Amino acid sequence: LLVQDGHDLHKIRPPVDLQSWQNLPISAVASPKIVSLNTLSQDELQNIIDHYSYNAYPVIKEGKLEGVVSREGMKDALLKKTVPKIHQVGVCFSDQTVKEVGNKFIEYDIHMLIVLDKNTNSIKGIITLHDLIRAQSAVQS
Repeated sequence: LLVQDGHDLHKIRPPVDLQSWQNLPISAVASPKIVSLNTLSQDELQNIIDHYSYNAYPVIKEGKLEGVVSREGMKDALLKKTVPKIHQVGVCFSDQTVKEVGNKFIEYDIHMLIVLDKNTNSIKGIITLHDLIRAQSAVQS
C-alpha cells in the first residue's frame, strides 16, 4: 500500500482485516514530513503558498504548536494584508491506534491531527482525515 506522506509516497504493509487495521498505530499512516509555519509574515505565507499545495499548515512558534492555518485563510490574509486565523488542532500520540484516534478528526474545524511522541511531546508527524480515509480504502480494496 502506498500512502501519500505530503511530499512522497511511502509504503506500509496493509493489514489483512478490519480489526488489524483498527489496531494499527496511527504513526504507520501518518506523514513524518511536516511543512509548518514559524511566523505568519506575509513573506512566509506567500512562500508556503507558492511551494506547497496542502490545505492546512501547523503553526509552530518557538517549538510550541500554536494550531493550524488553512490555505484559504492564508490566501485571504495575503489579499487583505492581515494575519490568518489560527485554528485549534487535535493531537494524538504515535502509539495510539487508528481506532483510538478516528473520532478526533471531526472534533476540529481542520480535519487534521498532529502526531506527538508520548515521551517528549515532540512532533512526529501529521495525518489528515483524507489520508486516513484513502489508506483505509486501499486496505479494503
